[in-house]
Amino acid sequence: MINERVEVKQYLKGNNLSRRIEYRICLLLSKWFYEQGCTTVEAIRTQLIQWAKANNFYITIAMNPIAARVIRHHMKLLDYGPIKISHEDVSIIKKKFDSHMERLMALSLLCYGKAYADTKGEFKLSTSMLAIWLGINKITAKKYLAALEDMEYILPVEASNVNVWYQKEPVNTLNLYRINVPTRNAGPYILKENDIHQLYSEIFEGVDTSREVWYPIPGYNDWYQISDQRRVRVCQRTVGGRNYPAKVLRLSQKGNQSFAYLYDEKGKQRKISTAKLMDMVREA
Repeated sequence: MINERVEVKQYLKGNNLSRRIEYRICLLLSKWFYEQGCTTVEAIRTQLIQWAKANNFYITIAMNPIAARVIRHHMKLLDYGPIKISHEDVSIIKKKFDSHMERLMALSLLCYGKAYADTKGEFKLSTSMLAIWLGINKITAKKYLAALEDMEYILPVEASNVNVWYQKEPVNTLNLYRINVPTRNAGPYILKENDIHQLYSEIFEGVDTSREVWYPIPGYNDWYQISDQRRVRVCQRTVGGRNYPAKVLRLSQKGNQSFAYLYDEKGKQRKISTAKLMDMVREA
């Protein structure tokens, strides 16, 4: 979501595709094809159609205006340098928020603000895109955005529809926010490959992801892995012709134990402790 070049490469592979962000997907792909030498509306449209067919993604919005916009404004993919988080940034988040989701939301908006905020600290944000980036639904995203507003970490300025419509409905809505914390891009923590969950784990859970080792969990279709840091992730997979990227799962807590919800080879969901999963790995 921060680095468009990283984001579009996932779309090219058929990952992270969602009808909720169809306009953004087509826009970034159009930018990509334009950079690859497609300099006419027809050429970009042809590439979009071929990509959509290969990835079983039916495009419902008008492609020609998107391609024309990219060509007219010579739009290139935004490729910001590394987004850095300081100890001061972390301290502010810890003081204001207690829960995992509030801190994750605050961290994600801080990263986004460091990339996109103007001199007033204002930036436009798609709630749908934010929800997909964080791996949550839109209702949950709105809930935690409201929590950040209550604490005045961010303030809403206004909502405005993107000037692209399809069948009398806006294809995307951007909200204008002002972030009320410093957005100086400095610090020891770095957002890598747009992976906000990895950054969160490094900062708030003390996980050294650069040295983390992952092991396959037996009996679960080779879909899941557990690391030596006892984090659990679902691997990249294809279901029903659609590709899904790898994703670290959020664990539930009960006392001193952590639990993951996994689907076994028979398609049944099971709640299992990370301690048990580590035992399964050792015995395999």
